[in-house]
Amino acid sequence: MFPQPDLFGWHKDEEKSVATTVTHKQCSTCEVTKEITEFPVFQARVAMTCTEEGTRRSQCRECHNRGKAICSRWEKENPLPKDFRCPICNSSAEDFTSTGRYLKQRPFAVDHDHKANKVRGWVCCSCNSAMGYIKDDIEAATRMIDFLKRSKDA
Repeated sequence: MFPQPDLFGWHKDEEKSVATTVTHKQCSTCEVTKEITEFPVFQARVAMTCTEEGTRRSQCRECHNRGKAICSRWEKENPLPKDFRCPICNSSAEDFTSTGRYLKQRPFAVDHDHKANKVRGWVCCSCNSAMGYIKDDIEAATRMIDFLKRSKDA
């Protein structure tokens, strides 16, 4: 195995010391800075090696559990409709399974606003993740649409 070139002037010893000094983090929901151990760890993936910081959720345990409870309650009262299609991408369960994805789990999730702790409804897991990656930022979504339009026209 060949070593990677040090393109950015980083040194492995410095990276390790920075990574091990993280002891606190700000919750993306309540915005309170708490000890790193107050943030749940993401489910480990098979054969994935993660640092402690890389596996912690952005929400503290209290906010994460509150959101899970709200979604669980809403899901029980509003079961996934038969022949449901994602309101964002229009994909059905068959669209996912026909490509070999989501064969053992449902491709849809209950989406909620983390700040307001309010359920928005059912969406596919891919669209739910996309909204999470842009932090539910409407301006970022608008820029994303503009970028896609420009690249399509180019």
